[in-house]
Amino acid sequence: MLIASATRGDTPVVGFFDPESKSWASHTGPTLANGYGYVESFEGWEPFTDTDGQTREYAVFSVVLFTRYFNEANFVVGQNQSMELDINSIEGDWAMIGDTEYFVYTKAEIMGLCIIGEHEPCFSVSSFFAKQGEAYNTQYEKFSSLLADLKAQVEESEKQPNEGGEHQMEKILNPEVNEPTPVQEPEAELANQEPVAPDFAAEEPAAEPEQEPEAEVEAEADAEPEQEPEGE
Repeated sequence: MLIASATRGDTPVVGFFDPESKSWASHTGPTLANGYGYVESFEGWEPFTDTDGQTREYAVFSVVLFTRYFNEANFVVGQNQSMELDINSIEGDWAMIGDTEYFVYTKAEIMGLCIIGEHEPCFSVSSFFAKQGEAYNTQYEKFSSLLADLKAQVEESEKQPNEGGEHQMEKILNPEVNEPTPVQEPEAELANQEPVAPDFAAEEPAAEPEQEPEAEVEAEADAEPEQEPEGE
C-alpha cells in the first residue's frame, strides 16, 4: 500500500529552499513548502550500502522535477530525501527490537517526498540521484534525447553535401532537366548542301523522233497553187 500510494500521479516532491542561506530546510509542512515535481513511477527495489556498512534494499522511484519553473529545482539531485506520511493512514505499534524500542508500521500512505538538503534522513542513503539508463529516463528526457540525436544527424549531413543534407535535397527538389536536341528535317539538310551540276556527258543523247510522211503532205497541201497563164 505504501508503494502504491506514491505512484497514483498526485504525490508531490516538496521542499523549502531558503534564498538567503541558499540551503534546503527540513520538513516544513504545506504552509511553506513548494511543489518542485511529482513522483512518476516506482522503479523497483535495489540494494544500497548504508553508512553502517550493511547492504539493504531500498525502494527507488522516478520523479519529474520542474526545473524550468523553479531554478533551485536544478540542484535537487544530490540532496537528502525523506518521506512525509499521511497521518490518518498510519497503522502499527511499538515493539522492542534488540535493546531499542521502535514503532513498527504495518500500514501507511505517502503524502510526498521531501527535499531536506543536508539534514539527516531517516535512512542514511535516502537521497535524490541521477541514474543513467533507459528505465530511469522520463518521457520528456527520452523525447529531448531523440530531438538532440536528430539535430546532430542533420548537422552532420549538412557538413557532407555530397552524401546528403541540404545540397542533396536541393538536387532532389530541383532536378536538372536536359533540353531535348532538335531533330533536323531531311529538307533542311538538303537545302544546306551545295548544288551539284548534272553530268550531261554521262548521259546518252536522246534520239529525235522521226517525222511522219503526213507532215510533208500537209506542207505540200499548204503550198499555193500555180496560176495558169492568162490569154491575150
